Order: sequence, then C-alpha cells, then structure tokens
Amino acid sequence: MSVFKRIAAGLTAVCMAAACTGCSDTRTAMTVGDYVVPAGVYLYYLNSAYNSALNQLAEENPDLDITDTKAVKASYLEGKDVRTWIEDKATEFCLDFVATEQKFDELGLSLDADTKANIDSMMEYYLNYYGYDDILTEAGISSESFRKVMTSSYKSEEIFNYYYAVGGEEGVTEEELKTYYQENNIRAQYIYFSLHDEDGNLMKSDEKAEVKAQAEAYQKRAEDAFTAGGLEAMMLELDAIQDEILTAKEEQANAEAESAAEEESASDAITDEEVIEETAEALNAPKILTLEELSSDEEAETPEADAESASEEAETSETDAESADEEAETSEADTDALDDGEEVTADEAPSY
Repeated sequence: MSVFKRIAAGLTAVCMAAACTGCSDTRTAMTVGDYVVPAGVYLYYLNSAYNSALNQLAEENPDLDITDTKAVKASYLEGKDVRTWIEDKATEFCLDFVATEQKFDELGLSLDADTKANIDSMMEYYLNYYGYDDILTEAGISSESFRKVMTSSYKSEEIFNYYYAVGGEEGVTEEELKTYYQENNIRAQYIYFSLHDEDGNLMKSDEKAEVKAQAEAYQKRAEDAFTAGGLEAMMLELDAIQDEILTAKEEQANAEAESAAEEESASDAITDEEVIEETAEALNAPKILTLEELSSDEEAETPEADAESASEEAETSETDAESADEEAETSEADTDALDDGEEVTADEAPSY
C-alpha cells in the first residue's frame, strides 16, 4: 500500500474509535522496550485499527449498520469482542512503528531533502485541504504525532530499498530481475477462429477442417518467425497475421455488400425495351368493361346512332325520289314514242 493510502486509511473514522474503545486519555502511551510511543501516535493507530474493524465487519455481515456505534461494539471479530480486536490491532501497528524507527536508526539511514519536502506537502494537503487539523485535534492527535506517522511510512520504504532494491544489501541485479520476469510472466497474443457460421450454426466437418488447417498455417508462420528472430520477430509476425485476417474480412464484407447492391439495382431497373413491350401489350390487350361502363357507353353512343339512322333514312328517301323521277321520265319518253307512231314490237314492248 502506498504512503498516501496508508495515511488516508488511518484517518477515515478518526472520531469514532475513542467512543468505541472507551479510550479518551491522550496522556496514555505505550512503551516498546526503551521506546516510548507518543500518545497521539497510539491514538492514530487506534483509529486505523477501528477503520480496519469496520471494513472487516461490513464484509462479514453486510446487514450490519457500521455507523451504529452500539451495534459495532456488540460485534465480534476473529473470536474477540470488537473492542479487544481493535486494541490488539492498534498494538500491532505501534510495534511496527517502533520497529521501523529503531531499524532506521540502526542502519544509519536518513531522509533526503526531496523526501522531507514531500512530507511537508502531504501535511499541507491533509491538514488544510481536507480539514484534518480540527479532526485530529478533537481526537487528541497533535500535528507533530501525525507527522511522525507520515515520516514512519517513508522510513519504512527506505529500509526496504536498503535491503531489497537493485544493488541493495540483499537485493537483486537487473539480470536477475529480467530472468525472473521472463520465467514468471508470459506475453500472450492470440487469434480467434470461430467454428460457427454467420447464423451461429456449428460448421460441418470439412469446414472445421479448413479452419483448423488455416490456424495451423498461421501458427507455423509465428514459430518460424520466432526461430529466425526471437520473441519480437514472432510478435511482429502475429501482428501481420492479424492485419491479414482483418483485411480479408473487410474485403469479404465489402464484396458481399456490393453484390447485394447490384442484385437490388438489377431487380429494380426497367429497360427501355421492357417499357416498350409492356406499353405495346397494354395497347393490344382487349379492354374489358364493367356493366356500369357498358351502360355509360351505350347511353353516350345512342344519340349518335340515332343521328346516323336518320341520315341513312334521309338518303334512302332521296334515292327513292330520284328513282321515281327516272320512272316518270321513262314513261314520258315511251308516251312520246307512241305518239310519234313508232312501232313497238311485242318483244320490245314493256310489260306493266
């Protein structure tokens, strides 16, 4: 846990710990060997222990109202009543604090200027920005005790680096770190091949065999790249394979889209010849009229038919009149011929 998180965790429930544990005597401190733990430091860790108790109670009993002090005090953790659990946990924190102080002095370590400036900034951040100054004062924790707690976190990091950082007394080398990383970590990259078609149906045996063969071909390419150029070469080859697969999928999708567009366009298009043929068929097709249309047509055509009939009758009358005139003229001619004394034979004589 970082220094920032450790300090923030210790201040989450700073005003409730005393009420829960019954500890309000800020003059009380604890002694570890020859080291006397300041009362404010102990109260800070008491609050940290209380916050840890709340978190654990919430995990073990989600129905518990952790804002109810009475309910919290009546709870148990790890077979202990919560007050005893908190006090024991605070004691553990204080023991760690003392061990850090003693080991730091024993190793002759010191904090550099940057670290001290960082501690000052953290103090400003918590006390002023978050208003912890009043909260700490109410809980009996002085700003100096709070600074000791913060400083202890940085001292703990310095002790760790002294022993285990690269080049430390019990530390490891860069090569050892690299070897450990390679042996205990894996860099993985995979390519997904589906054995289902677009409708979600499982492929047939021959289709699955084709997919498997393609996957094995890609695997061989990656292995060959590793043999030739190592891990980085293999990763580059896998990237190239993925690009090929994506490109192939995009091309297939575009081809299917174009094909669908062409089919739709062909089904909707009507050529000039089709228009001509359809128009000719429409003109030559017999017209079927409904009874209503027939009645309407007959009514419309009747006056014209009557007019044509009257005209034909008039022409017939004129023809009859002309015929009568011609007969009259013939009779007159015959009469004139008789008067002139012409001889008419029996064969030539007209019969009446």
